[in-house]
Amino acid sequence: MPSPSIRLDSNSRNRGGYGDLVKRAERYARERLAGVTVINHATQLAITLTPNALKAATAPGAPAELLRLLPHLPQILSHALYIRTTADPLGRPGVRQVHVLGTSPAAAGRPPEVLFRVRENFQSQCFLDRIALRRIPKRRLAGGGDVPDSPDPGAQGKAAASPVNIFLGGALDRDSSHIVRDYADRFQQAHPETNVHYFPNDDCEGPLNTIRNAPAGAPVNLVGHSWGAQSAALCIAGMARTGIHVNNLITVDPVGRLPIPDGFRDAAGNWINITATPSAPDRSDTVAKVGGKGSNLPVDQADTHYSIDANHREFGRMMTSPGPSGLSPEQILLGNGDAPRLSPPTSAPSDGN
Repeated sequence: MPSPSIRLDSNSRNRGGYGDLVKRAERYARERLAGVTVINHATQLAITLTPNALKAATAPGAPAELLRLLPHLPQILSHALYIRTTADPLGRPGVRQVHVLGTSPAAAGRPPEVLFRVRENFQSQCFLDRIALRRIPKRRLAGGGDVPDSPDPGAQGKAAASPVNIFLGGALDRDSSHIVRDYADRFQQAHPETNVHYFPNDDCEGPLNTIRNAPAGAPVNLVGHSWGAQSAALCIAGMARTGIHVNNLITVDPVGRLPIPDGFRDAAGNWINITATPSAPDRSDTVAKVGGKGSNLPVDQADTHYSIDANHREFGRMMTSPGPSGLSPEQILLGNGDAPRLSPPTSAPSDGN
């Protein structure tokens, strides 16, 4: 069956053209796609396209853009990027976890982003649960992300000098340990001229939107600790091919076992990896080891890779200790080798990946 190719204007949803598109897309999904298994390159998950997910995606009222993309669904899903893994929001007893993948098909210029929700059962089998669109405003590329067009060039220029610093915490950082969250708060207080953003490790959309909306010319820096380091790499994995990048990626004692896409390195202008090698390990180091310390990050590809005598929980100490260049990661974030360092907290919170 040929791909649906009906042209619709913004007011044609209730005309015969849209109704015909719905019927053709629904038949294509039922006859050609239901039951097909797709391998996602980023995660190596084998995902079966379910009749229910396809039926919901082709029901009357579905966006015409999604209906037109349907014949290309297997290819789009195979190249979709990992966003996050969460517990099942519906609490279904047979579902172990839910993976969220996303992509922006290049063939359509700058279309809505296609989001996929994939459920995994306790036998590690994966099934397409839902397809959705999220529209992204048109932006122009800039030197550390891409930004919405601004009607005020003067304001854009003023913002360009302020670095955008994005911090991703570890597994328990948001709810209990607050290792990275507290550091980000202190960093913002000490350097109010910078734009500081904090996100938990299971939120990839927040960092990506912050990167995309960075002011023109502003340096964009992404810092991840523990599981947040793994998440930082996964978040930016698909950005290089879109022309967007971060100026500095700083991964601090990475933890995790998820596969890292090969191309993620191209999305970072400068990658610094720091590993904690404590002379006196504590409970945080044990937790990090159990969680997959070292992760699957190819640290041999980092521009700078070094170790310091610190415990896994001592994120502040690792950020303020000089590396091989003589600069600390914190000074690199500020783009100023003479910038004063923040003092690490007097009592670091306990463990957490």
